[in-house]
Amino acid sequence: MSYPACLAVCREVPKACTSTGIVWETNVHAISPLVDFASHDQKNRWLPVIANGGLAALALTEPSAGSDATGMKTTFREDEILVNGSKIFITNGDVADIIVLFGKWAELGDGRDAISVAVIEKGAPGFEVIGTDKKMGSRASSTAALSFNTCRIPRANLLGKPGEGLKMLYDFLRKSRPSVAAQALGIARAAFEDAIAYVNDCPAPLKRLRFEVSLFSKRGDRRCGKAVSAKSRSSAS
Repeated sequence: MSYPACLAVCREVPKACTSTGIVWETNVHAISPLVDFASHDQKNRWLPVIANGGLAALALTEPSAGSDATGMKTTFREDEILVNGSKIFITNGDVADIIVLFGKWAELGDGRDAISVAVIEKGAPGFEVIGTDKKMGSRASSTAALSFNTCRIPRANLLGKPGEGLKMLYDFLRKSRPSVAAQALGIARAAFEDAIAYVNDCPAPLKRLRFEVSLFSKRGDRRCGKAVSAKSRSSAS
């Protein structure tokens, strides 16, 4: 699927159900590091899981690393990879079959150059879902807190080399953030269309109000909906 097509889906699905849109978007963006940076063998291991209906999550945010994601404290250590740390606000985190996890390779220090990416599979020893958030909306899409307590995973679960995670992080952010705007546009469009339908079907005196809506022109221009009263129109004529 092309990126414009992906954004179109991110816009259209939330028009019907925001939660379903969030789950779908998260799945797509969580596997993007696998599609772009995983080895052939890794792709053969994990992508069929998603193709067969599995879910993915991308674990980045931490209690002390939100907007500044490079301040993450989760660590990876050598031999088999030993993972220690925690993540919060992870969409799909409690139901994901695979989790694309950002952390820092301990032997490389605590700077940006230590950021690395590994894949955690459901049931990995030391991995625990602490709980899910009680949200005001979009509750069909879960948001979870995760803990990694000396979580042991094979070295083969590392994407790329230690310290190559920063470029993967920026690539993920560059692709995922416009989809949030597309989702908001879809929700706003659905609300606007519902409002028009309500006004057109509602009884008097509200029925005096009329909405004029312009469609996209061939150049892609859009005009804003405009409300005018029937009484004002008749006066003007």
